[in-house]
Amino acid sequence: MRKRQSAAEINARIAEKLESGEMLVNECPDAEASILDLLKYNTCRKILELKLSQRATHEEFAATLGIDVFRLKEVTHCHIKKFTLDELVTFFDLLAKKYKVNKTALLKTIGSGF
Repeated sequence: MRKRQSAAEINARIAEKLESGEMLVNECPDAEASILDLLKYNTCRKILELKLSQRATHEEFAATLGIDVFRLKEVTHCHIKKFTLDELVTFFDLLAKKYKVNKTALLKTIGSGF
């Protein structure tokens, strides 16, 4: 069985991948970003954190969401302009059900950073 990672470990892995260029983020909201863009960005980040904490492959996650791997990478790379908030929340909900995530606790963190 795979060991679950803490939030700090996941954030450290994300930061390391971003710095190395292994992971590219299309759009990172700035101080002038709309609330909608911040919610979309944070939802994408939570999906990525869930993927990393479960140590799931792109193929596993894409199959759960009913999308191809390329589309999943657009989510995990935060290409927020390519998705509606409804789509991202639906993806998050599907993954939360499969991996038995406490949605209430996680939803509180999606709105953080405002």
